[in-house]
Amino acid sequence: MREFLTKWGVKAAVFAGSVAAGWWLAGALGLVALVGECRGHKKAQEVAVAPVVAPPTKAEEKAEERPLPCVDVKAIEPGKKERRRIAEEYRRDDLRELGREFEVGATPRVAEILGERELPVMPDGGRALVTLEPGGRVEVTTVANPEPSLEWRSAYEAGALYGVGSGGDARWRAWAAVEPLRLGRVHLRVEAGAEQRAGQVDAYGMAGAVWRLEPGR
Repeated sequence: MREFLTKWGVKAAVFAGSVAAGWWLAGALGLVALVGECRGHKKAQEVAVAPVVAPPTKAEEKAEERPLPCVDVKAIEPGKKERRRIAEEYRRDDLRELGREFEVGATPRVAEILGERELPVMPDGGRALVTLEPGGRVEVTTVANPEPSLEWRSAYEAGALYGVGSGGDARWRAWAAVEPLRLGRVHLRVEAGAEQRAGQVDAYGMAGAVWRLEPGR
């Protein structure tokens, strides 16, 4: 009986050690991948959030300019702290200094801050209408572009998971997938990978569809 318990105790210890080693290896690889992904995401976000001057629509390009004489346009004075924030965030060093007074109807010699607005979520872009209201303030009205019902836009995915099954056996799965077509909220998916269960590794390849609700859609 003692030999039996010793034998199974050694096996349990070996299994526990292998599971622990697997967790440490998976954690180390995951940490390396996470650091790389964070750096890549940061660089991508720096490009994505860079301030861009919105180009005019075709209607504006074709329209003739019409001066508005004797218009009392009202700018805002956000204060020194907010001015520094605006200049840095929008990369407009010329806005660091306080606004200067100029005669009504005259052409301003420096840029003035007429306002700052929060934009709604527009994952597919949109358009903005800028108007000078009777009270002298500028208003910006945005309209989001509708999401197309059918879209060819490949989305790629790769991942790996490691864990323990209900029977105490170590399991892992690694896969790569592509979703080349979207119809409404249904995405066509092609996936290939490998997984281990009960000590056996099995490769697989599958194709099908998934329903996904994305934030902002």
